[in-house]
Amino acid sequence: MSNVTGQLQADWNTDAILEVPRKWARWIESSPTILAVLAIWIGLVSAYDIYLTIKFADSLAYLEQNPVARGILNLDSINGMGVEHLARFIGLKCGGTVVSIGALFLISHWKHHLANLAAGGVALVQLGVLAFLSFAN
Repeated sequence: MSNVTGQLQADWNTDAILEVPRKWARWIESSPTILAVLAIWIGLVSAYDIYLTIKFADSLAYLEQNPVARGILNLDSINGMGVEHLARFIGLKCGGTVVSIGALFLISHWKHHLANLAAGGVALVQLGVLAFLSFAN
């Protein structure tokens, strides 16, 4: 057995080959850059959702499938639904996004790895929302 092969075998036996993924996981867990990128992603998907809300304002009462959103829409005048009747709904959407992203950054001051984990979960949900908005009939 050559020296190189012996070294590879020793590395495999000591789990050194797994050190790179561990370092990446530690970096992702503690990186403020990851939190910022995820927060931007969450905001962009939310902005796209609001864009679609305004674009389809006339038929939103029939298109909206979220029961909570339908309840909020019912607080405003559904008859003659147009952009002017969506102020409360859009305001709550924007406010929810701002509160969510703000909470993630507040959590990051306390436990950064927990904020990155939570932001990852919210970003995955936003990915599902984006897929639904883009591909659902």
